[in-house]
Amino acid sequence: MESTSGNVAKSGTVNVRNGDLVPSLDLPSTSGRFVNLAAEAKQRHLVLFFYPGDTVGQRYEQLAGCTLEARAFRDAFCELQGLDVAVFGINLQTPERQRQFVDREHLPFELLSDSSKRLVALWGIPLWTSRSGEEYVSRVTIIVRKGGVVAEINEVDSVPEHISAVLAQSRSLRAPSTGE
Repeated sequence: MESTSGNVAKSGTVNVRNGDLVPSLDLPSTSGRFVNLAAEAKQRHLVLFFYPGDTVGQRYEQLAGCTLEARAFRDAFCELQGLDVAVFGINLQTPERQRQFVDREHLPFELLSDSSKRLVALWGIPLWTSRSGEEYVSRVTIIVRKGGVVAEINEVDSVPEHISAVLAQSRSLRAPSTGE
C-alpha cells in the first residue's frame, strides 16, 4: 500500500498480528538504558506507541499530532500504571533527540529509538518518506499482554480518540486471555 499526500508518501502494511510474541529486542531509551521488549513484557503489560517525531508535524501536516499523543499518554500514565501497564513511545529519532522531547513535555515514560528500523521491519510498521528521503514511522499503537503476546493493534487515525481506545483495551487486559 502506498499513499501520497503533499510532501510525504506512506508505504507498507502492519504485519504484526494479535497472538504474535513480542521480540526479544534491545532498543536504546531516553533513560540511557537498553530496553528488552520481551523482558519488559514478562513483568507487565506494554503499550508501545509508534509516532513520527516531536516536531515533524510542523513540516508535514499529515504527520501532526505527536505532541498531543505524547501528552495524552502522559496524562493517562497514572491510570495505565495502575493497570500494570508500562508505556513506551517509539520512533526513528536518536535517544538524544527524544530526550529533549521528554524534558520539554515532562513525559513520565521512556521513549525508545528504533533508528536501525529493526522493530519497524519485523512488525511491518508503515513508514512515511519525504521527497528529500527522510523517513518517519507511522502512528501505530500495539498493546502487549503480560507474558509477551500481542493483544491489540491500533492504526491511529484520530489522536484525540486514540487514548480512550488504549485505556479501554488496557482495562480489558485484566480479563483472562482468550487464547488469541
